[in-house]
Amino acid sequence: MAPTALVAPANSAFAETSDAGKPHPAVKLYTVDKPFQPDAHAGATETAVALKYFPGEVNTEVARTLKPQATWHPLGYVGDPANFDKVDLKNWADAHFEFLKDNIVAWLAAKNGKKETAAERK
Repeated sequence: MAPTALVAPANSAFAETSDAGKPHPAVKLYTVDKPFQPDAHAGATETAVALKYFPGEVNTEVARTLKPQATWHPLGYVGDPANFDKVDLKNWADAHFEFLKDNIVAWLAAKNGKKETAAERK
């Protein structure tokens, strides 16, 4: 199923612009029109990532029973872990890798005292 929700995450890994000054576009992270927000910790996205990379460590039966919550209290998560299967992990990974690439290139350019060119950014 193709993702339909455009979400510009305001959580830890994303900023409005990278260190390179390049704006980050909205990222299609979910396959539902209106995903629960915020999705800050142990919600749909982090549960989906944990399931992909550590499948034996995620109890999906329990995750599917958890109700969305917007604050840490009382259960220690912020998001909707039950909808982990509604996260488009390919788009999530692509956005993270692009973000990291931009920032690493900018950091290396600053470290070496030169401005990067568009060709170097690719």
